[in-house]
Amino acid sequence: MPLGDGRRVLRRRGSDAARAASAAFDSPTTRGLFDPTTRVFWAVDTFATPLPDPHAAIADLDPEFWANGLALFALGAVSPWLSLVDEKKYSAFVDRTQSLDIATIASCHSPVIEGHYIEQAFNRIRELPSLEALVLPDQSVLDQIIAATSQLPT
Repeated sequence: MPLGDGRRVLRRRGSDAARAASAAFDSPTTRGLFDPTTRVFWAVDTFATPLPDPHAAIADLDPEFWANGLALFALGAVSPWLSLVDEKKYSAFVDRTQSLDIATIASCHSPVIEGHYIEQAFNRIRELPSLEALVLPDQSVLDQIIAATSQLPT
């Protein structure tokens, strides 16, 4: 069922869910999914960030670490093409996604995002196209990690 803005309602076993593409995605076929009944948005990789502890909540992350982590994943792995997008169109798309009345964001590689963190998360995603490209680790860093982890303890 069309929603009028390119999204569709998916009906499955009595549940409605609005399909919406995620703002930062790694493939044209990657799509987010919003369930208006629970107000949960499955955001795929959009809000990916490094997690120092797999049990960490979003409130446990240092705000600067979180912002840098979102940029690292988005620009360095998930969506390196973001610097090429039309920022006005991108921002309008992020606004449209954020307007879904989301209560909870579930995402790969991220703690669950709820409450006032949702607005912060969208604000950070909105900034991505204007950020400078990150300097990513290279082969020398991998060589150092292998050397450090392959030594037997003394």
